[in-house]
Amino acid sequence: MVRRHPHRLPGQVGNHAHQHVRRSAAEDADAGRFEAALATVASAEDLLPDAKAREQTSVAVLDRWAKARMKAGAFAEAADVYARARTQFPTNGLVKQN
Repeated sequence: MVRRHPHRLPGQVGNHAHQHVRRSAAEDADAGRFEAALATVASAEDLLPDAKAREQTSVAVLDRWAKARMKAGAFAEAADVYARARTQFPTNGLVKQN
């Protein structure tokens, strides 16, 4: 029911679904599985309340990925991740400042 009719979810249940997606993506990102984290967001797009929530969750993953690459001294890779973020989310404030 959740996937077929997300618009019918009461506020609290819908919010739990949204938080579950964010938590799952964060767990993947924490484990260094950044592509998996982005895939989690993409595959659960119907559980997120709107495009803005998808963007914020995806940008958070991409930002963590770039910061992890910088911490490892892989600055060119970090720049590539931020370039990917700019391509996908050109109007996002966090992406524009990095």
